[in-house]
Amino acid sequence: MHKRIKSPIAPLFSLSNVVMFEGLVEEVLSCLSDQLDKRFVDNGEIFDFGEWLQYFAFDVMGTMSFSKRYGFLEQGRDVEGMLDAIFRFMMTAAPVCIPRSQRKVVIIFCLALLVTSPMS
Repeated sequence: MHKRIKSPIAPLFSLSNVVMFEGLVEEVLSCLSDQLDKRFVDNGEIFDFGEWLQYFAFDVMGTMSFSKRYGFLEQGRDVEGMLDAIFRFMMTAAPVCIPRSQRKVVIIFCLALLVTSPMS
């Protein structure tokens, strides 16, 4: 099963394809660096680097897929609630794959995360 799923997409991760996207990733990395410098260096404000890495990852995907960033880095926020929508979908969909004996614990955990989610 794993081989059947992997075979069609494996060529996308060949060295020649990865090298082809390197410039696009560098462009978004430069934007991340510029935004962090502009927003946080002078004022010394503390920020959530994990959040900014998520913005970076999604802007890289947008650049690689559509030749255009989503704008997370430029705006420094969840653009149009995309990340929150993905988070909420995963919290709903993920428990379906959990064995019945573990569902109660996982559902309680997921509800606790929804209540305390910084993305809300």
